[in-house]
Amino acid sequence: MFGLVHQEISFAGVHAEKRFQLAQSCIARFTELDSDVEFAKLFWIVAGFEDPALSLVLNAALNADERRVRNIVTLINSLQGAPLAFAKLDFVKNLLRCFGGERREQIVKALAYQARGPRSGGFVGNPDEYMARRQKQFADQVAALPDDPDLNDLLRALRN
Repeated sequence: MFGLVHQEISFAGVHAEKRFQLAQSCIARFTELDSDVEFAKLFWIVAGFEDPALSLVLNAALNADERRVRNIVTLINSLQGAPLAFAKLDFVKNLLRCFGGERREQIVKALAYQARGPRSGGFVGNPDEYMARRQKQFADQVAALPDDPDLNDLLRALRN
């Protein structure tokens, strides 16, 4: 969108309050537009991956229309790094509670996709061994998730 999201920008030195304000502005604009991956990536760069950023996503999910659901899916899919389903389980449960029916299915699919997605960084060694380790780690993380009725559909998606 802006040609800015190539990790050349760092917001690490920006005061937390200002980052939160920038993140609020970013998500407000993003959720009213058609999904744009670059804007979604910019949100995560500005907002970070901590609870204040996730609370902005939860607020955007409240009473979300179809466009906003698509945008939240884009946000989830664009997040690289720690899988939300494993790293931020309380957030995931709260997010899923915001949706029902087809909209919930879209969010579940996005969370499962993000959990399985590529991890950044390189590796050393045999690619087959690396992939086998990743698959085992993923299976172990799924097995460690609690048997919670609020997560049944996500657990099925992660196991398939």
